[in-house]
Amino acid sequence: MPPTYSSKSFLEQRITETESIILQVRRLIDTNSTEMFLVRPDEAGWSAAQVIEHLNSYNRFYLPAIGHALGKTPLPKPREKFQAGWLGAYFTNLMMPASDGRVQKKMQAPRDHRPSPVLDTASVLQEFLEGESRLLDHLRASCMTDIGAIRIPVSISPLIRLKLGDTFHFLIAHQLRHLEQVKRVFATIEPQKEIEQDAKQKI
Repeated sequence: MPPTYSSKSFLEQRITETESIILQVRRLIDTNSTEMFLVRPDEAGWSAAQVIEHLNSYNRFYLPAIGHALGKTPLPKPREKFQAGWLGAYFTNLMMPASDGRVQKKMQAPRDHRPSPVLDTASVLQEFLEGESRLLDHLRASCMTDIGAIRIPVSISPLIRLKLGDTFHFLIAHQLRHLEQVKRVFATIEPQKEIEQDAKQKI
């Protein structure tokens, strides 16, 4: 049986998670050069910029879809409880990293969500932070409606529609999963960062 939540607490938790994601990305921006965001940990791995661009590709789909759904009138009245759908709960659990940051199950990104190897780091980061600001707006607006009644299509098929609450949960779990990946990338390339810093000091 999918879990049932207090709608208010559920949305407050998603807001807290999104605010934390923004802070963590800003911290990474403050402590790493734009060039370091483009360094790949190995030949097969994505750079930090590619990981964030991957997240941008999901925001480009889901944020307009959520905004469109919330723009309809009249919206259903909010309910005290939100029960996740079985498919939404499955997708969220598939994406959510463990408490220690470990990924439960590795997956290959869909073709439409695979990032280009050539990216403008500043544009990628700006788009992500702007998207997260829109996500916060959508979360706050959703406090005024029934997040179990509104349905949002998923990016892999317009025939599959998740409850709005499940869409938020899945989208943010996916971001948390890949934020852990970004941290692992920077941990892997840390020696290259030290070389870059030493070179700057000698100039």
